[in-house]
Amino acid sequence: TLGLPDNAAAEPGSGPRVTYDLISRDYGDGFNAPLLVTVDIIRTLDPIGVMKDLGADLGEIDGVRAIALTTPNRKADLGVVQLIPEKGQTDPATSELVQAIRDAAPGLEQKYDVTDLVVTGQTAATIDISQRLADALLPFALVVMIVNVRCHAPGSRCHDSYSPANSRRPPSPRWNQTGRRSVFAPTHSK
Repeated sequence: TLGLPDNAAAEPGSGPRVTYDLISRDYGDGFNAPLLVTVDIIRTLDPIGVMKDLGADLGEIDGVRAIALTTPNRKADLGVVQLIPEKGQTDPATSELVQAIRDAAPGLEQKYDVTDLVVTGQTAATIDISQRLADALLPFALVVMIVNVRCHAPGSRCHDSYSPANSRRPPSPRWNQTGRRSVFAPTHSK
């Protein structure tokens, strides 16, 4: 993936970079890239227990350093798990972790009778955007290359059709009935 930058790419000495460096040094790169997992828990009769167990299962996935939070919301219809990956946002291991959680979602939904388990948050969104950009880059590059090769092939008319000498010229001015020059005057005479 392209790996959109995080604060590790900020200017050295700037506030965001100093904060990033201190967190990475003291806690690890993953603490700069927390992931949120949300899940619809409306059908459960034990929202706190389900969230605790779901958090424990998510913590067993390779690449998870810690589970920072597992909780239902006040209405007990949505659960949130904040987990800390072992690696930072731009590390391929974090992208693999996001995919592993998504792959595990159907089994976890069935196990706990919950729905819509989704990995979200800034880190997951950045990973998704990076992947979409990477997926679009190759087709775009191919189109540019094909057009370039086609236009530079012997006998190609690409350059002729776009040259200023062959472009349509604006209509020449004509005299209107009042004796003034006008581009929009009719071309027929009376």
